[in-house]
Amino acid sequence: MASRWIDLVGLAGVALVAGITVPPTTAAGLDPAPKCEAAKLDASAKVVRCVANLSSQAIRKAEAVDPARLARCSSRFDEGFTKAELRGAGSCPTQGDAGSIGAILDDCVDTVVAYLGGAPGAGGTAARCQSGKAKEAGKYAQCRFKAAAKAVKTGSVADDTRCGTKLSERWARLETGSSCLTSGDRTSVAAAIDACHAAVAAALGGGCGNGSLDAGEACDDGNTTGGDGCSAQCTTE
Repeated sequence: MASRWIDLVGLAGVALVAGITVPPTTAAGLDPAPKCEAAKLDASAKVVRCVANLSSQAIRKAEAVDPARLARCSSRFDEGFTKAELRGAGSCPTQGDAGSIGAILDDCVDTVVAYLGGAPGAGGTAARCQSGKAKEAGKYAQCRFKAAAKAVKTGSVADDTRCGTKLSERWARLETGSSCLTSGDRTSVAAAIDACHAAVAAALGGGCGNGSLDAGEACDDGNTTGGDGCSAQCTTE
């Protein structure tokens, strides 16, 4: 499933959505920069939930994810980023990063599906439970991103306590109510989503890396592969 989302949907770069004309606007009491950042977080929340739902359906039906429906998820994601940048009129903390953010989200989906026991379409007697877990993982990811968006808008610290509480409750019901292909993996799934959320939130805020050069890094861009260069939001190698 590696790079499935990018290969099928084409998130390798930003595709401006034809016909969109959005005049620069500024909400009362909110600067353009945080408004743009919050809009991108909201778009990320929607696309993760969208792809997770498609993965859930594919697992339940023992078939591959429909590429046409994936494309619709991607189109709305690109459109959300495009509108945010047009409204921001150059004030967004980052510009033209739909492709790089999409890659982070793609990795997140791939990792979660791997934890749940394999690519969508595996089927089997445990398909119902795995399908439910994929759906709940999508809800959790959406909750984290929406909490972050709200915090950016209000200038406060994100309160995502209920996100983890709901995931824990729903995961427990799934594992006690049916036969599951995997068990006791809520912590691993949540950790993968948390890491994904942290990377996206840092990138959209104009931040990068963790403040130090880790082993193998060419610069503080959060990537541990030597000679990798740096992202557009980081110091040039």
